[in-house]
Amino acid sequence: MNKSDALAAEIKDNRVVDFVREVERISRIERMELAVRLEDKLKKIDESILTLQTQIDELVGQVNAERSSDKYALTKAKLIRLMKDMGYYG
Repeated sequence: MNKSDALAAEIKDNRVVDFVREVERISRIERMELAVRLEDKLKKIDESILTLQTQIDELVGQVNAERSSDKYALTKAKLIRLMKDMGYYG
């Protein structure tokens, strides 16, 4: 025998017992519905995270490709640094 059954035996009005049991039943149903909604939200968040991770990986790949091809490009800053190293630029 659980607590609610033990306490229900002490209550003289069965309508009160029925009301409390109905409130407990409705509460259980609402908690289960909330759990399902939260689970759906978590699945959507996981999917979003995977999508973002894929996009980040693609961007990192693009940046690395640009850096490796830009490695030998002569820019103004590199030219000035070279000229300073050689003593031609003040």
